[in-house]
Amino acid sequence: GARIANLMKQTEAFVSFLKGNNYSAGSASLRLISTFAQRLNEDQSNLSNPLDSSLENIILSVISAEVDNSFFTSEEVADFAQIVQVSDSLHKTLKNSDQSPTLVAAEITKQQLAVKQEILDAFDEIATGTGTLQSIASSVSQQSLEASAETFLEVNLFAPSAEDFTYVVDQADFSSNQELISIGAVDLDGDPINFSILSGNVDSDGDGIDFVQINQAGQLVLQDPGEISNLTAQKLSLSISLDDERGKTKTISGIVKVDNALVMESETTTGSWMKSSWLGSFHKTGGSWVFHEKLNWQYVHPLSSGGYWFWDKVGEFWWWTTKDIFPYAFDQSSNSWIFFSLDSSQTRIYNFNDKIWRNN
Repeated sequence: GARIANLMKQTEAFVSFLKGNNYSAGSASLRLISTFAQRLNEDQSNLSNPLDSSLENIILSVISAEVDNSFFTSEEVADFAQIVQVSDSLHKTLKNSDQSPTLVAAEITKQQLAVKQEILDAFDEIATGTGTLQSIASSVSQQSLEASAETFLEVNLFAPSAEDFTYVVDQADFSSNQELISIGAVDLDGDPINFSILSGNVDSDGDGIDFVQINQAGQLVLQDPGEISNLTAQKLSLSISLDDERGKTKTISGIVKVDNALVMESETTTGSWMKSSWLGSFHKTGGSWVFHEKLNWQYVHPLSSGGYWFWDKVGEFWWWTTKDIFPYAFDQSSNSWIFFSLDSSQTRIYNFNDKIWRNN
């Protein structure tokens, strides 16, 4: 890819130099790619690379098709072909490199910067009459380009990166400054990363301490655990900045969900299944809904005065209870006390007003 890009850039510069204002930018590149593809198709039987076997012929074919032969000499084409082959040989030095992909990418970038500085910029001098094609061909060598590439000591190729994430707070006994999740940020240039939360954080209790923070190790930390009770069944959408301090940044999204109050008072058994000392086993979802092993889908709404309102999805009714009175509960739709019989495979509900049982 770097070799093709190198060939395209220099062919564009040379054809533009020959045709001047009559040149339509990009035309030579399109013809070059078409010619290369044709040669690649012809050579596929022996798996040869046209850049190795017929580079000079490709260059001559493109120039002859793009520029009237009265605008160039065979010597100019030969000089240009020599320049391209020298810069191509520079890129080929990385072909069998045992360096990591990151280091190879950095080396390719430095080489391309050297080609721009020593060759492409020189075409601008030719256009203004302060240089010649022959002088470039005679002065440029693989060694001179390698030396030029080494002057670019640090190349900042990559922005820091990390995946968007979701974290669910599902217990109330966190301590201050406890790590919630490490976002696993990396910078392929090896630059240190500065982290900051741009938006989405809250101070729900107004004590001047935000709910979470992100430290310089890339760890999301619970800064004020006292806010958990204020944020039950809520979701924070954080926007987090990653900055390498060398001009490259990335912004990722982090979702922090605080589970419902029922989850907070229960114990984890297996995976996302919870065990309530009074309500039994249920599956948590990271929000206000739970799936109870007997009662199926229930929407949980805690009351500050005590107890919970539940919305039964199957029966479509609200019912209230506490850990002290369950399996007795109050059915809001019938304005009656009810009793849940959970011992059998089929949950049954007894209505004390109607004095009847019904299946749930």
